[in-house]
Amino acid sequence: MKIDITTDLSKAEATIRQAGLDVKAELAKIVLGAGQILAGEMRREVVARNTKDPTGQLAQSMRASLLVKKADEVGVMAGSDLPYARVQNDGDPQHGINGAHLMAIPNRKVVPRGKSPRDYPKDDLVFIKGKSGAKLLIKPGKKGKFELHFVLKDSVNIPGTHYAEAAAAGAKDDIDDHIADEVEKLLGKVRAPK
Repeated sequence: MKIDITTDLSKAEATIRQAGLDVKAELAKIVLGAGQILAGEMRREVVARNTKDPTGQLAQSMRASLLVKKADEVGVMAGSDLPYARVQNDGDPQHGINGAHLMAIPNRKVVPRGKSPRDYPKDDLVFIKGKSGAKLLIKPGKKGKFELHFVLKDSVNIPGTHYAEAAAAGAKDDIDDHIADEVEKLLGKVRAPK
């Protein structure tokens, strides 16, 4: 999930050039700062909204990247390059794996974080079908007892958390203040005697 912020350089270019400053470089600093504010707010929103078994990887992956769109336009993109970032934000009612594979949903009471069925010895888990037709991977125990480790599914419904939209709304005032402050500083450089 990515959000773009763009600014038009043509309006301020002539005044800034008169002061001997590099227009693109100066405004790129301002826009990149705005992107960093947005990326920070995205990290906070991801942590606040994705509370079901979070690892922190999505929040840690939020970055701001500078974009040069045209000769007179600089922009910044804030977001994550993780493949599941968009699914976490937008949701996916039929999220599944293409092909004949099933998704293994772990029983978190028994299965440690990051473990998959492939991490178990070959004959440690047994496939069974429950009375309702559910596909299960169990670990047999003594006296006919067993421990449920994974439920196998064709697809799952992943609801969206909409962290990107919330971050954009939450960061708007801070971004506006940042841009206003930085432009004021830049204009101070322009007005300052050489």
